[in-house]
Amino acid sequence: MPICLTFDTERNYYELNSDRSIPAYKEKSFSMLENAIPKLYEISDEFDIPLTFFLCGEVAENCSHLFSDVGKHSIGVHTHPFTHEDIFKGISPNDRENDRLEKYSYEDQYKMISKDLQIIKDNLNINPRIFRAGKHSTNMNTFIALEKLGIEIDCSMHPPFQFVGWQPFKIPNTSIWEIPTYSDVSPEIAPLVNKLFRFTSFTKLLFDGIYVGIIHPMTLGNPTIDTNILFKNYTKMIENMIKWDYEFLTIEDAFYQTYKNRNVCNIFGRTISLGTKPIRYLIKNYNFKPI
Repeated sequence: MPICLTFDTERNYYELNSDRSIPAYKEKSFSMLENAIPKLYEISDEFDIPLTFFLCGEVAENCSHLFSDVGKHSIGVHTHPFTHEDIFKGISPNDRENDRLEKYSYEDQYKMISKDLQIIKDNLNINPRIFRAGKHSTNMNTFIALEKLGIEIDCSMHPPFQFVGWQPFKIPNTSIWEIPTYSDVSPEIAPLVNKLFRFTSFTKLLFDGIYVGIIHPMTLGNPTIDTNILFKNYTKMIENMIKWDYEFLTIEDAFYQTYKNRNVCNIFGRTISLGTKPIRYLIKNYNFKPI
C-alpha cells in the first residue's frame, strides 16, 4: 500500500513557545527548517525512504543549500499568500483569513504561484510538477493557474474531507489530478497515527488509494521544545509502517507508477469513495471562469 510522507516547508511564522498557543509575527527566519531538514534526511537515509517537500518560493531562495541535492526525494510548490507582500491582504503570516489562495483573484493567484515556481526553478534547477496550497485553500481559479503553469498534480484537498479509500481524481475540465491529503502524521500525534495505520495495514485488501501524510518541519526544528522526543516518535512511526508493509514513495511515483497505470478494482474502497460524490458534484459545477 503506497504512502507518501510530505512536508510543507515555510519560514518560522509562529512564536517559539512550547504549545504554539500564541502565534506572533517574527522577523523572517528559517532557523527551524535549518534545524529539522538535515535530521529528516538522516532518518530517510537510514530507512531508505523518499520524502516529498513542498517549498515556498522564499524557502528555495533562502535555503537552497538544504534542497540542492534532493536525490531520491521530490520537490513541489507550496504557495502561501503571506509570503507575497505585494499581494497579501493581511498584516501578518498568522492572518488565517487572508492567507488563503481562494480569497484572491485568478490574476493574483497566478502571480503568486508562478513566482514561487520560478524561484524554485532558478535556485534549485528543478521544474516541479506537484503543488500544495497553504491552508489547503484552492478554488477553480487555482486549478486553471496550475494547468497554465504546467503543474500536473495538486495535493491541496483538505484532510477533514477525506474518506478512507478515496482515490485520486481528475479535476473536471482541467488536466490537473488531485491526490487528497489523507491525514496529519505529525510526530506530536504519532501514537494516534500508529493506531490508524496499524488498522489500515490489517485491512489493506479492503482499502484502495494513495495515503498522503502531512508534516510541518517547523515543529521538528523548534528550539524551545524537546525535539528529540518528536524525532523518536517519527522514527518509530516509520519503523511500524515498514513492519506493516507500507511502500514509501514520492507523490509522483505513487501516482504514475502505482496508481495511474494499475487496474485495481477495490470494491470496498470504491464503495466508501461514493461518500465524496456530493463534494465532487460541487467541484464539477463550480464557476470555471477566472474572476
